Order: sequence, then structure tokens, then C-alpha cells
Amino acid sequence: MIDLNPYVSKILRKIAPVELADGETSEKIPCIVIDQYGNTTDAVIDGREYLSDIYIQTDVYGCTPKERSELATKVADTMTKHGFVRTAGRAMGPKRFMMTFHVKVDEINKHFYQ
Repeated sequence: MIDLNPYVSKILRKIAPVELADGETSEKIPCIVIDQYGNTTDAVIDGREYLSDIYIQTDVYGCTPKERSELATKVADTMTKHGFVRTAGRAMGPKRFMMTFHVKVDEINKHFYQ
């Protein structure tokens, strides 16, 4: 099993501060909250997990609807460039935009598949 929270945090922190969902926070808006809400094995070879399906939720917070949307666009572009597929996205009020992403991970070769 692989935890992609550290990787996702690293690639998104260039956009805005990143924090984990359900963690204690000191971040202020703008920020990005991430949560790896799904992690399932897709294939096992010789008793070792080979392929995993990983699901990440991002909640992007901006001070205004415009800032929120601009940050959400940057998050979606960055995640896509790093092999993730956006599976959902919608505004959740004037300051929050929620998106979900999926990636299939080859854990042995450390490769992402879309």
C-alpha cells in the first residue's frame, strides 16, 4: 500500500499552502486541503501489491470566488500533469472548490497510469 499524501502535498504547495484533512491546522485562506480517501489493491503478484487505485480529494479555498476558481484551475492542471485524472469537481460555496482525482499506481516500478 502506498500513501500519496506526501507526494500530492509536495506538487501542490507551489500553488498555495497544503494541509491534510482532519489534521490540526494553522493555515489561513488561501489553502489546499488534501485527503487520500481511497486506496485499493487492483493486482497482486507473488504476494506483493502491484497495482493500486488511489483516490484523492482536494478542497481549494480562496478569499474570493475568483481566487478560488483560479487556484482550482491550477490544482487541476498540476494534478493532471502528474498523471492524475479528475473525476469530479464543483464549487461548494464562494470560497471552496472541491475536486476528486484518481490514479492507478504501479507500486513496483513507481509509475502512474491514467
